[in-house]
Amino acid sequence: MAMRVRAIANHASFPWFPLYYLLIVGGGILLLGWNIPNLSGVSWTLVLVWLAMVLSTDAAPVSLPDGGFITISSTLDYAGIMILGPAAMALIEFVATVLLQGGVQRRPKHRVLFNAAAFAGTVLIAGWVFRALGGVPGQPLAFPGVLLPLLGMGVTYYLLNTAVVTLIISLSEGRKPWRVWQVNYLWTLFHLSASVPLGAALVVAHQSVGLWGCLLFVVPLLLARYTLKLYMDTKRDLLDFAGVLAGVIDEFDPYTCQHSKRVSRDAALLAREMGMSERAVEQAKTSGLLHDIGKISVSQRDLIVKAGPLTPEERLRISLHADIGADILGRVRAFHKLAPVVRYHHERMDGHGYHDLPPEDIPKIAKVVMVADAFDAMTSDRVYRKAMSLEDALEELDRHSGTQFDPSVVVALNRLVVRGEIKIDEESQHHVSDEVSEKPSLVNAGL
Repeated sequence: MAMRVRAIANHASFPWFPLYYLLIVGGGILLLGWNIPNLSGVSWTLVLVWLAMVLSTDAAPVSLPDGGFITISSTLDYAGIMILGPAAMALIEFVATVLLQGGVQRRPKHRVLFNAAAFAGTVLIAGWVFRALGGVPGQPLAFPGVLLPLLGMGVTYYLLNTAVVTLIISLSEGRKPWRVWQVNYLWTLFHLSASVPLGAALVVAHQSVGLWGCLLFVVPLLLARYTLKLYMDTKRDLLDFAGVLAGVIDEFDPYTCQHSKRVSRDAALLAREMGMSERAVEQAKTSGLLHDIGKISVSQRDLIVKAGPLTPEERLRISLHADIGADILGRVRAFHKLAPVVRYHHERMDGHGYHDLPPEDIPKIAKVVMVADAFDAMTSDRVYRKAMSLEDALEELDRHSGTQFDPSVVVALNRLVVRGEIKIDEESQHHVSDEVSEKPSLVNAGL
C-alpha cells in the first residue's frame, strides 16, 4: 500500500526551530528554482493530468486511530519521477500542496510553505538518486537493471520524508529524534516494499497504454484507499469497544474510575521506554486497557467494592478474574494475542503468582502491565485505604523488585518518573501523564 501521512506539529519552542524551518523552505525552493530549466520539453498536458491525479488522491485522506492521516499519492510521486522527470514531479508536488492545503484546507501559510518546499525537495533528491544509480526518466524500464535505481529512489524518498518531520517535531517539542522516528515511522517500513513496485507498474501502464493507462491506474489506487479506510475504521471500532468494556468495570467501582485507562497509558510508556517494538507497545496499551475485564463476571462484582481485607476464599475468587478475562479475549480474534497477557499479569518473579508460573515463562508485556497496574493501584484512593505518595509507591516497587516485579520494568518506571512523563497530582491523588508522552500524531513532512 502506497502511503503518505501528514499531521501538524506544535508551535516552535526551541531556538533551532526557526533555522531548521528556513533551511527546509529555502533549500526546497532554491532546488526547485534551480531545476526549472530542466522542464523544457516536458509534456504540459501530462503534467496537468498528473497534478489532477495527485490532488484527487491527496484530497481523500484516511484518518488514523492515533492521529494524522494516510493518502495513497506516493505511488504517483515515484511514477512521476520516472515518466516526467524529478523537476516536473517536484513542481507538481509544490503546486498541489499549495492548492490543496492553502486553498482548500486553509492551513496557515507558513505550514503550507514548509510542506510544499519539503515535498518538492524530497522528490528532487529521490529523483537524483534514481538517475545516479542508472535510471533514466522518460525511458522504458529495463528489468532487472532498473531494480537498483528503484530501490535507491524509494529508500531515499522514505528516509528524507521521515527525517524532515522527525527533526521538526524534535526541535519544536524538545524530544529525542530517534524516539520520534521510532513512534511515527518504524511501523511504516513495510509500506516501502509496496509503494515502489506500484509506481513501477504505473510506469509500465503508461508505456503500454499511454495516458489512459495512467488514468485507469488511479481507479485501483482509490479502491485501495477505500479498503484501507475500512481497515482503519474496523481497528478504531475495536479500540473504542475495548474502551467501553474497560469503562464497564469503572462503573462497578467508582474508587478505581479511569484505572484501566491509566494502566493502559503507563504500560505503553513503559514498553516504549524499554525499547520494545511499536507492535508490542500497542499490545501493552490495549492489554492495560483490558487487564481487569474478567471482573465483569457476576462472581467478582461484590469483591470489587468490598471495604476491607479479603478472606482467603475471597482472594481465591478474585484471582479468577485473570483467567475469566483471558477466556473472554480468547474468543475475539482481534484480541486473541492479548489473552496470555491478561491471564498472567499477576504472575510474580519468584514464581508465587496466581498460576505459579516461572519468570522465564511470563510474557514480557504481562510483566509491564503488572508494574503499571500495581503503581496505579498504590497511587490511587481505594475503598479500603488511602493512596500512597509517589515516593512511597516507588519505594514499594523497589522493595519488591526481583521478587514480585521485573527489575527492568521497575527501573524503566523510575526513569519515566524522573523525566516527569509519569507523575501524580498530590492534591487530588489522580495519576496523570504529560500529553507529550502519548503516541504522537503520525506525520509526513507536514507542519
